[in-house]
Amino acid sequence: MPDRDHPQPASQGNIGSCSTTSNRYNNLASRTPPTTHNASASPSKQKSSISPASAARLAQEWTVALSAEDTNGDEQQRRYIVENPPSHLLRDKNTRKINQNKKLLSPFQTKQCSITRTDTRVARSTYSYIQEISNEALLDEVWLQSSCPFNISIKLRTLQQSIARGGWMDTDCLNFAIRKMFLDDVDRFEGTNYLGWRHFINLDFASYALAGGEFWVPEHQLGHFIGTHIHYDVSQSHQILIPLHLVNHYALYAFDMENKKISILDSLSALGPFNESRISRHNKTCHTIAYHLAECMRLAFPGWDEDIPSWGIEVVENIPEQQNSDDCGFLVLNFMRNWNGLRLINFISKDSNDLRCTFLLDLLTFKTNEASLPDWVKLQLSQLRD
Repeated sequence: MPDRDHPQPASQGNIGSCSTTSNRYNNLASRTPPTTHNASASPSKQKSSISPASAARLAQEWTVALSAEDTNGDEQQRRYIVENPPSHLLRDKNTRKINQNKKLLSPFQTKQCSITRTDTRVARSTYSYIQEISNEALLDEVWLQSSCPFNISIKLRTLQQSIARGGWMDTDCLNFAIRKMFLDDVDRFEGTNYLGWRHFINLDFASYALAGGEFWVPEHQLGHFIGTHIHYDVSQSHQILIPLHLVNHYALYAFDMENKKISILDSLSALGPFNESRISRHNKTCHTIAYHLAECMRLAFPGWDEDIPSWGIEVVENIPEQQNSDDCGFLVLNFMRNWNGLRLINFISKDSNDLRCTFLLDLLTFKTNEASLPDWVKLQLSQLRD
């Protein structure tokens, strides 16, 4: 399968080969087809041909329902409704509109959204370059910055420490990656009613909720649910994804707002360091997060009333388990990106180097980065395929 939706311009090294291929095609096209002894001079008896692309289109069994409506007497207007639309309908998001459906299936079950594109060569070379920087002045430079809805600034030193082998994921780096996932979804699905199918909440919500007492002020947490930076109605989202930071460990709670259940995705082995099961590790904290989530939803959306703490809790098994004590943050981000309410839709590597290289490349490709990256890094990123 192709790695991208649109062809990339040929590099300088390929210009000659492209030109040769083009000339061969033109020479073949200009030739007169050879005649046979049984060929007729009458064009009506010449055999027609169907291109492979046309045959493929004819062979596809997409059901199209046609409904006619009378308008002004004689004129009729037809509406063409494509049932179970193929994933390519999401590409032209300005003109394609999918009919609203309360039971809308996850857009992340479609082929288009089940493909990850990572340029391993660029990721590894960029990773090595960053890890070799030792100049103190350079390490104090801000490489990543985003000011909306609140400011997150990440210096090279923080980034370097987070991606180091054996390093611990910095909370600002994780929040920055979550913001990128949110904005990527807005960019991909704006103009369709898949926008807001899932909603990301950063680490701050769970941290304040678990701290409780004077630290918990629900009115201060409403920015996670409403505001000019959120382009959809969160009360209509099918999934609300909330990561949390426990004692030296990251995990994910996925709230299925349609089926009223809570899924726990924890990369720590089934029996933790204290021989406790995943459900026993999360039972209390999960109910706490659920209670505060319901509290904020009622404040943000008057009339909304769901008893989230009473929902069933399931622990998702057969997910990648961390091979050490340092990779949980990287795995949580992969869980958030790939959880569709039923399963993880893409393969997730458990290799520490792969997790860190992919994470680094994901942060550096943040489209609205307000900081300036070094020219060499920009050159590396320009080699990535869209």
